[in-house]
Formats: sequence, structure tokens, C-alpha cells
Amino acid sequence: HVAASSSGDTIWVAAGTYTGAGNKNINVTVNLVIFGEQGPELTVLDAQGSGTILTINNGSTIISTIVSGFTFRGANTTAMVVTNSSPLITWCIFADNSGGTGGGFFGNGFGGAITGCTFTGNTAVASGGFTGDGGAIHLANSNSLISDVIVRGNTAGDDGGGIYLRGGNNVVSGCLVAGNTALDGGGIGHGGVATSSIFQCTVASTTAPLEARRINVDEAASSVSVICSGLDVTATGTGVTNVIDNVTVDPVLCQALACGKSTGGNYTLTANSPVRNPNNCGDFMGYTDANCSLVAVAPTTWGRIKAGNR
Repeated sequence: HVAASSSGDTIWVAAGTYTGAGNKNINVTVNLVIFGEQGPELTVLDAQGSGTILTINNGSTIISTIVSGFTFRGANTTAMVVTNSSPLITWCIFADNSGGTGGGFFGNGFGGAITGCTFTGNTAVASGGFTGDGGAIHLANSNSLISDVIVRGNTAGDDGGGIYLRGGNNVVSGCLVAGNTALDGGGIGHGGVATSSIFQCTVASTTAPLEARRINVDEAASSVSVICSGLDVTATGTGVTNVIDNVTVDPVLCQALACGKSTGGNYTLTANSPVRNPNNCGDFMGYTDANCSLVAVAPTTWGRIKAGNR
């Protein structure tokens, strides 16, 4: 369907698990709206351990495609690759993918947004000239938004077990980054001269044996702000220039996820948490409220997303 489409077309994909040559290494070169009809749990693109699933790149024109309602699974050269384009990636699941630069998603010159997605069990592998940065997401020279995203149980061979930002100017907002593993920067890593704002996020339960940092910044010339976020350690690394109203004491979570685990865990606050209503952030510290209910991310429904694009 994609190859035969014209700019402005909307493609609705029926529920099912799609495998084989026609359902991977798909190249989007025009502006499209691509929806999984029944949402990501029921609409699965499975590369079965070979290739990339979706590439968005025209080569000369910025593409502003919308992709929503899919699970991307089993890619071994990164599930989705975006180059010099500004798509909206929303309400998707990236699971059990691998690649040299970001197991789930790699963007170079990415000017769009990733919202309401879940990344779990993805791996950035250091091999073939790739450093293995960004277990789930690797953005290079990008100016993007990552919001209301769950990044859990991903692994990087080097930096950024969950997310790696190299250069550019990016905003990470309202995200849960937990249970990820890397050599350095277990949660969010930065390379090159990066500018980023991390706002109302939880970055916790990470493993980084080289330097135990939830958020790592290698370049002193970088400018990284961490605001109203929950960090269960204080170490953030060189280049974090603006740290405001964060939590670095034990927040007393209901059930923190064990490192390397992609399922389970509960990151809501207990009723006796010492970090409720701190400073100027109110309850919005990257944690959900004190009721030990499931984590609430991306407060919308699949039906509402579909209805808005019919």
C-alpha cells in the first residue's frame, strides 16, 4: 500500500501480525497518514530478526507523515529510521528490536515528535563501526519532542540505555525511563554538543557500571536542563547546567522495576512519599499520584485518535 500511495493519502491497516518481505524495509517518501486499525496490541509488524521495518526519508524533501497504532517488533537494523524529516510517531509499541544506533528508533535530522509510545526490550549493539548508543531511541542532530513515552528494560552497549541524544535540541517531557542498562548513562545519555530539556520525567532503576548516572552528559559545552523530575540518585554528569526542583531522595515508590526488566513495576508514589508537592512542581514530579495505581501515560484513547483522523 505504501509504495502505491500518493502524498496526502491515509492508509488503514487491519488488525493482524504482518511478516515477510512485503512487511519490512518499507520506505515512506511522501506525506502519508498510516494507522493500525485496531491499535498497537493487535496490529503488529514483525521483521522476524532481519532488517528494518519502516524508513521515512525522501532524500530532498521534509516528510511529515503520521504513524500510529502499530507494534514494531523483531528488527535487527533498528525498527524505524527517520532522516531529515518531521513525522509524528504516536501510540506505538517498539519491542525486542536491535540496531547499532538505537534499537527501536533512530532519527538523524528528526524534527518531529514521538508521543504516547512504549519502548521495551530493545538493544543498541556495538558492532560494525556502531558504538551501540541508545537502547530504545537514538537521535542525532535532531530538534524534536519525546513526550508521554514509557522506556523500560532496554539495553545499550555504550551510552544511553533508554535514550541517547547526540547534538541537536530536544525536549523529553512526561516520560518514564526505568529499568534500562548501559555502560554509562543508564537512563538518558548525551553526546556531542547537545541541548535538551528533561521535564516532569521519572528516570530510575538503571544500571551503568562505568559511571552510575541516570542522566549522563559527556560534553561540557552541552546545555541540559532537568526540571521537576524524579531521579533516585544525584549524579548527572558534566554539562547538566540547569537543575531545578528535582527529587534526588528516595521517593518511596510503590514498586520500582528491577534493572533489566521490561514488565512489571509500579512507579506511583506511596501515600507517605517525602516528595509529594515539593517546591514549585506540585504533584507533577514525573511520578503519578499517591495511590499505587498503574502508571498513567498519554491520557487519551485509541478511539479518540482514530476519530480525529477519519
